[in-house]
Amino acid sequence: MDLETCTASLASPALATAPDEVSSLTAGLHPATLTVKEVARLYSGVAFAMWRHGVVMNAHLTFHWGEIGAKDAAHAVKLLGSFNHEAAKWLPVGKFSNDAIRAGRRFGHGTDFFYIHVHENGGVQGFHTHQLCFIPAPTAKLFVAWARKCLARLAGKASIPKSAFDMKIKRSLGESQDVTRCWGWFRYLIKQLDTNTEVLDNEGGWRPVASIFKPWTQRQLMPLPVTTAVKISHNLGRTEQREAGFASRYITGEWHEMYLGRELDEWRERLREEARQVEFERLLPVLRY
Repeated sequence: MDLETCTASLASPALATAPDEVSSLTAGLHPATLTVKEVARLYSGVAFAMWRHGVVMNAHLTFHWGEIGAKDAAHAVKLLGSFNHEAAKWLPVGKFSNDAIRAGRRFGHGTDFFYIHVHENGGVQGFHTHQLCFIPAPTAKLFVAWARKCLARLAGKASIPKSAFDMKIKRSLGESQDVTRCWGWFRYLIKQLDTNTEVLDNEGGWRPVASIFKPWTQRQLMPLPVTTAVKISHNLGRTEQREAGFASRYITGEWHEMYLGRELDEWRERLREEARQVEFERLLPVLRY
């Protein structure tokens, strides 16, 4: 299934928001569109995963909260938080087969859970969530089976329909294609970017934000019955980025390189430099004599 053809599923009445009901919702409703600040935060999270950890997010998860059993949008957000918390614990403790563990280690990223997600509201899906994350490909089937059981347990159900949770993941086809696919999914997640916005470039000119982030075509969705539309995992947060001295290419104005994966080259160079420093310190006592 391609990115434009998400699985259709009927949402529960509690999660669906009819157009004529929008005006009666409580204050704090989030617009159907995303701000430049929100999209820039998501972009920086994905780029930081590459730059700091050498991780290219390779999985696109979709949660259909009505089918999962959420009572309302607030309950859905709580369920997602609990799910991601448990996923972060499940990945490193080794609830895989031995072969899957070894395969995950060959990838080099088998312990941390990195993710970003975006909530949307509308269409036949009602309130739903798209999440981009990293799952070692050899563990994909095990993760999906665990995820379905976890979501059912958290929602207080014996099981959830197959269409309630969807994960798209493909084995690595080489770094260049992995990066292209990652940013393609990212551009799908940010399709609700408010394109009626311009930002100042390094030369003092104004650029339409859509020409920078290149989001997929925006859909006619309804406002969100929650106050926050996007989130990134704590290990990719602003504090971690600041402490590591990271600034994304959107922030620095290198917009022509935003989707090229240069962060991976910088990650490798940093590892080489750290290795050289370790070797130098090992040899230093010998060099002194």
